[in-house]
Amino acid sequence: MKILQLCNKSPWPPKEGGSIAMTSVRQGLALQGHYVHSLVVNTPKMPLNTADISKDYLVDGPVESVFIDTRPKALPAFKDLMKKTSYQISRFYHPAFEAKLRELLKKEKWDLVILESVYMMPYFEIIRSTFSKPIVLRAHNVEHIVWKRILKNTRNPLKKRYLAVLQSQLKKYELDAIKKVSAVACISDIDTEYFQKTSPDANVFTFPFALDEKELEPKEKEFDFHFGHIGSMDWAPNLEGLRHFVLKMWPVILKAIPFAEFHLAGRHFPQNFPKYSGVIIHGEVEDATEFMQSLDAMIVPLLSGSGVRIKIVEAMQNGVPVISTPVGAEGLDLVNGEHAYICETAAEYIKAMNLLKENSERIRRNALERVKTRHSLKYATEILLSQLEKL
Repeated sequence: MKILQLCNKSPWPPKEGGSIAMTSVRQGLALQGHYVHSLVVNTPKMPLNTADISKDYLVDGPVESVFIDTRPKALPAFKDLMKKTSYQISRFYHPAFEAKLRELLKKEKWDLVILESVYMMPYFEIIRSTFSKPIVLRAHNVEHIVWKRILKNTRNPLKKRYLAVLQSQLKKYELDAIKKVSAVACISDIDTEYFQKTSPDANVFTFPFALDEKELEPKEKEFDFHFGHIGSMDWAPNLEGLRHFVLKMWPVILKAIPFAEFHLAGRHFPQNFPKYSGVIIHGEVEDATEFMQSLDAMIVPLLSGSGVRIKIVEAMQNGVPVISTPVGAEGLDLVNGEHAYICETAAEYIKAMNLLKENSERIRRNALERVKTRHSLKYATEILLSQLEKL
């Protein structure tokens, strides 16, 4: 098959959740002998110079990009508010991207178009006007659920009111979108069940996130209560969850385990991120795997979000135990105390940290087996291809 993949941000380099997920689609399909051409929105947050992409990466298919300034702006946001249209969505439309898309649609005979996230839906009608074959929406999250949870945790009344409007507009757009496409490929069973319940006529299935299989190299490390987190701080749920953890949970944890450390890595850490004893901010690191493997456990303290936390799967694959909230672990079917520890209170975090001192090896082994069975490229891609045969 010849497949055109439209991405709302760059899949290269595959260092954060969304880019890793989009890369896995390319890799999985290429391994099955299919051709994938990626047309990418080049954003200020994730700038892409296509000349920097490695030749090995391009073996799976070419990558082209068009710059769109997706940064929020007051006047366009106000205009969309008055028009009752979703500003979160409209930021991703640009005539230059449309022109490049039309050129590719005219130039090649495609068998399938994959829209990576609802943010690529502004181009659906343009594609459908000349393309009669399947268009699949890859739902990385239920986006309006992400914003609903952010809204719930917002205290500022004016901001809360505005976010309520944005969330309502996004919900309407997203639920309309899943009825238009040929199929919706959700990243987790929870998201699939939600869409099936809200839109029974939509064609929805689970296409799990996958990682390229690799041989684990165990790292010998003395357990010294060094915990950490890695993730981009320009994703609102990451920042929200970490702020809450450092301000509310960490002081209590430190009283019980005074020698504990919490190491933070990732892009775009704000200057005003709360400082606290034992919290070390590394910023963006060169090697995410090396950083994760330096920890006794990765903590994912999400309070909002949807879909699957890809960094959890990465940590599990790299032999790093995970401690997360119910929201963070959502969609992964992890059993508390078997594959990871799932916590909501400071007391639960403290208990999990102490239990890991004795149980790390068992948790690592169970988690790695989970990744091999549920998140391999072969397993996930075969699910996608079997669903495509039905379209």
